[in-house]
Amino acid sequence: MISQVLVDGATGRKVVQASSVIDAPVDQVWDVVTDYAHFSEIFPGMSASSVERTQDGRRRLKAKVSLAPAPISWTFSVKINHEKTDRVRIAEWDEPSGRVSVNRGFMRVEDLGDGHTRVVHRIDTSVMPVPSFVLRAALLARSDEMLDAVRVRVAAVAPK
Repeated sequence: MISQVLVDGATGRKVVQASSVIDAPVDQVWDVVTDYAHFSEIFPGMSASSVERTQDGRRRLKAKVSLAPAPISWTFSVKINHEKTDRVRIAEWDEPSGRVSVNRGFMRVEDLGDGHTRVVHRIDTSVMPVPSFVLRAALLARSDEMLDAVRVRVAAVAPK
């Protein structure tokens, strides 16, 4: 697993990115990372998530995030676009809402062959009044936990 803060070349903003290789076929991993109804099981601090299909075929995710134990929480609503090729699947979003002035990122799932899949999660967010460095540090600290949770959920839902 690799979790780091990077500078996005397109925006110049600092983003949190985490990646890992999971020993499972790409479709199984994709099914887990796009199962928005169960996001609270893979994203630490996320709760009360719901998802609905929009008229344009995207998914609208609504959720609450908490930085516990700090008394900081917020809600957001974002449209997620899915793109698929033979080897790569991407769920991406870019939509601020409420106190969230920046909310963009993606979950990229890549078939490496032989039942191995690379997962990359990138997030750039700003939430008022949380200082950006505090938010990035919290997201970075939870990145490995999130990737471990993806791995556990993939194993749990894998066909026996």
